Amino acid sequence: MKATMPVPMVIALIFGVIAIAILGYWFTSQSSKLIGTGGVTECGAKQQSFCQQWLILSRFGVKPPGSFSSDCNEPIPAECSIILSCSCASSANACPLGTRAIGSGSSLCSGLTPMFCCP
Repeated sequence: MKATMPVPMVIALIFGVIAIAILGYWFTSQSSKLIGTGGVTECGAKQQSFCQQWLILSRFGVKPPGSFSSDCNEPIPAECSIILSCSCASSANACPLGTRAIGSGSSLCSGLTPMFCCP
């Protein structure tokens, strides 16, 4: 007699192979996000560069040219202040050591004649 594989075993084997293929695809497509490289890091680097140019060239006046994809948004000045680790201080107090004042009366800071302190 010839031994045959039962039908439920064949179906289970097919589903198992499909499940492994789906998990493999998911792992390879998400691995860049899980290990901190690829899309997430590229977006952060692009935003950091954009904010530095915007700050240095025009003190958040005129935006530098930049192309951002749908999964990486163009930061606004408030987001740039967080990305660049800028802080607000009153003009009566000097900016902390290692930072510089970016003008007075910044709309990003509230209070009487505030300064925007950025590295």
